[in-house]
Amino acid sequence: MIDIFGCILLTALVVNGMNIASGEGMILYSFKVWIRKALTNRCKSNKPHPIYKNLISCVKCMPSIYGTAICLFLLPLNSHLIYLIPIVILSSSTVASIIHSLYI
Repeated sequence: MIDIFGCILLTALVVNGMNIASGEGMILYSFKVWIRKALTNRCKSNKPHPIYKNLISCVKCMPSIYGTAICLFLLPLNSHLIYLIPIVILSSSTVASIIHSLYI
């Protein structure tokens, strides 16, 4: 149970950290621009690929990628991951949104 709460908080902090670090004028801003340009060039439309939002753009969407990765690295690999990963993703999305709205 403590592991799940740890994964939720770690995911929320990683997501907010990535959002802050990829803001304009910050250290990962050039990476964000490069990812957007690379994913836009792959699509025929002028909009970036839908994975861009989940990868580095949206605080509510980023836990779907980062939460899954954190769960796979920190939690033991067994059948419980089938329901633990969605719990971590949904909870960390809520926590990350609350943190983002309070401090940004």
